[in-house]
Amino acid sequence: VRIIAGTLLDVGRGVIEPDEIPAILAARDRTAAGPTLPPEGLFLMWVKYGEAASCASAASPPTE
Repeated sequence: VRIIAGTLLDVGRGVIEPDEIPAILAARDRTAAGPTLPPEGLFLMWVKYGEAASCASAASPPTE
């Protein structure tokens, strides 16, 4: 997540073009991406699921 956020920051700064993102992800090479951002300030605020989403754990009993 930190590398993706850094890469998107570089897109915003004009260092990387938006259409380069798929190739960067496909390369699976961290050196092709933007900088790794520090962990401070990066957090998940919320998750929004559509109405069709269901909770698998509620629908299925636990397995061993």
